[in-house]
Amino acid sequence: MQLLGAAALLAVTLGTRVSRADATPFELSAGVMALGGLGWLDRPSPDELALPRSGQRLRYETLSGFVFGGGLSTDARFFGIAALEIDAVLSRDYVGGDVDIEGRPAHLRVGQTSLHLAVLGKGVLPLDGFSPFVILGPEFVFPGLPAADADPPLRSVATAERYTLLTAGIGVELTLHEKLGLRAPFALRMSYAPGLGDDLADRVRALPSDAVITSSEVRYQVIATAGATLKLF
Repeated sequence: MQLLGAAALLAVTLGTRVSRADATPFELSAGVMALGGLGWLDRPSPDELALPRSGQRLRYETLSGFVFGGGLSTDARFFGIAALEIDAVLSRDYVGGDVDIEGRPAHLRVGQTSLHLAVLGKGVLPLDGFSPFVILGPEFVFPGLPAADADPPLRSVATAERYTLLTAGIGVELTLHEKLGLRAPFALRMSYAPGLGDDLADRVRALPSDAVITSSEVRYQVIATAGATLKLF
């Protein structure tokens, strides 16, 4: 009997705490967000390239770097538990590392400022004061003008094309003011670009002058986001 009583009390408590879930059939929120984390381009396989003029062999390692940016976010929520989140952020996507040239390391840094447009499905567990959530969906990346910085004797320019990340994450949303609909979401996101090739030939192209063109798309990302949103209606 005591066990049944405890279970009933737990059910009533949870029912009360998630009562916000079916309070509003639809609501729309908008706000700002900031992000920061790590992006990288893993080591290609094969990882060597022969320069056509000198015959020197280049070996590429993993390129990594810090990613940070900010932008706008909207959240269309249905019955408090399902949502469509759309984020538009500008992010500095730069990666760097050593390229081995016949046993001599030369540092290479490539990247650009990119527009990230994420369209994410969201599942929410609304509780009093905070709401855990999960997100999943595509993130479309539109790179700006890429740049490359290479130590001699390496000569490189950078190139970048539009690509798509698959983004998933977990987070929690804090309720700052219930009546105003002011919330502060925090999340940890992981992203992967399945369309980028593993082969070095997919990422680097050697020119007749022995200069190379290096792709600056970021294949993996782990970032933290923080923001503030306000209920519009």
